[in-house]
Amino acid sequence: EADWQPNLNVGMGIIRNETEGGPFDKSLLRCIGQDSMVGGKYVTNGSCTETDMAGDKIFIAYNAESYTFAGGTGKYKGITGGGTVKFETVFQGGKIWAGIASYEKHWEIK
Repeated sequence: EADWQPNLNVGMGIIRNETEGGPFDKSLLRCIGQDSMVGGKYVTNGSCTETDMAGDKIFIAYNAESYTFAGGTGKYKGITGGGTVKFETVFQGGKIWAGIASYEKHWEIK
């Protein structure tokens, strides 16, 4: 018998670069994902859309360890790459979570 307990997550945040300006800075990140416990193992995956101030978008697929750029529009058309993310919890209560995400990105536009 499978031990499957899904939990749907919807998130939103603002991306800021350590140094102001440049690609990705002050972009809106909207994500939807699913966390599950399958056979005693935690599994997470989902997708995000990152929209910069000019309206150009990056489409992202992610799992618990990493993310991949799946394409983009405007100046991000042809983007490839991805990276890793680390989360710092700021608030946890019931089904509400708030935190700070630190991203390591590598990318190129072909």
